[in-house]
Amino acid sequence: MLHPILAIVFAFIGYYLLLKIIEKRKRPESSATMFGGFPGFERDESYNTRYKRSPNVRPKFVRLHPRDNGNNLDNVFYQDPVTFVPKKSQFGQVLNWGLFDYCGGYPDVDGMGAMMRTMETQMLYFGGEPKKPEIQFVEALIKKKKAALNKLDLGDLRDRDYILKIKLLDIPIEPVKIEGTYTKGQFGEDLIYRRFKVSGATNLDALQDKIIQPIMGWERNAHAYAFMDSKDGACYGPKESRSIDMVHIDKCCHDYIYADEYTLAHLVQEKGATFRYVYDFGDMWSHEVEVEDILPKKESNGAVELIDGRGMCPPENGSGNRRYVDDLYNLKHGTREQKKEAIEKIKTAGNNRDLKITLATFDHKAFSASRTRDMLAAALKSKASVRSGAKVFTMPMMPGVGPGAFDGPMKRGEKRVHEYDPTFSSVGYMSETVRTRRDRLEKALCTVCGSPHNLKACSVCKKVYYCGRDHQREDWKTHKPECKPAEPKSK
Repeated sequence: MLHPILAIVFAFIGYYLLLKIIEKRKRPESSATMFGGFPGFERDESYNTRYKRSPNVRPKFVRLHPRDNGNNLDNVFYQDPVTFVPKKSQFGQVLNWGLFDYCGGYPDVDGMGAMMRTMETQMLYFGGEPKKPEIQFVEALIKKKKAALNKLDLGDLRDRDYILKIKLLDIPIEPVKIEGTYTKGQFGEDLIYRRFKVSGATNLDALQDKIIQPIMGWERNAHAYAFMDSKDGACYGPKESRSIDMVHIDKCCHDYIYADEYTLAHLVQEKGATFRYVYDFGDMWSHEVEVEDILPKKESNGAVELIDGRGMCPPENGSGNRRYVDDLYNLKHGTREQKKEAIEKIKTAGNNRDLKITLATFDHKAFSASRTRDMLAAALKSKASVRSGAKVFTMPMMPGVGPGAFDGPMKRGEKRVHEYDPTFSSVGYMSETVRTRRDRLEKALCTVCGSPHNLKACSVCKKVYYCGRDHQREDWKTHKPECKPAEPKSK
């Protein structure tokens, strides 16, 4: 349950944003979609019909609170989820459970309507009975999808390695000025991509946390995410996430299947298949992942391997793909003030502060394979991220209030860590919950190679996993200083 103080804070933030949106809408030149990570899309005609219905129409499945008149509730939630047909984009892809219309190949999310509905109904559904109608509907879709997953015949896919290519969509190689609408793929080849090998048995939450985040260059455990099956729009995300951007989940998927319950093989089963990866529900960084190949079982060893890549990762909290395109254009063609603003955003981002970027040295096409492999290796050696204790910037409101004053209760095997960075802020600190115990076996990866197969914990400390004795011996010099006998379990 949301802490009362946080609820008040979010209410004030929501009110402030609402005023800004209303102010923006009053401007005659403003006709763009404001939310969804892709400002600049014009809404098609179907957008204006999503809330139109007879006043006597009642939902076929969901139950509304007696005082909920359905204002700003999309017509899709008046359907029966059992017979619901997900909406497809012009490219034949289904995203976000197929709940939204599309514009340019991207979900056309009504951020204004979502915010208004939240403000009107959040107290009606605060106790959770009944649940929000959007949640009721998506939970029914989740139930239907999980039933299909239970019947899925994966054959030997979990014993085979996948060659994947992940790219950030519609960030072109050469900076362009975007005016008005655009369509997915309009700018040609995408600038930023990574190609890598990974086992089909890799847990989806571990795939995001220990593999995709470091090889792309994103921070770990800073924001929420969703993997989307482009065949039916089913969404997978982090269990018990308390990242700050979860307040925007209604602009993404409303709810999702827990990613830590399934593997890569459950998500994609054939060469050429694609799925969407959305990172940060506030910024909506949109990636597309393609299965370039699935190796035969005899050629697969389960190890994670970076093959190649291109392009520097955008800055955390950089406002999404479209805004980064604007920043790159301004860095090349903008005014002095625009260049200064763009480079400041890039160099001070949490995932870039160690790079010592300047306007003179910045290269948007740069990619360091060695640095990326180092970040991947560091992630594999670490514990899984604690989703309920995601990174958050904390600024004490009272003098003398230090780290830990507002930390919530820890579960067994967890602790809260605080990191000061004077180059970023002199008055606050980053705070995150981390694990002190080993990962659950279902999510574990070999600390050396990232394989999920044949894992056994270190016989002394019981905290790290290896896929074989060779890798345990290879890692011994590094692991020895921190290898302490495991504490006996309390009776």
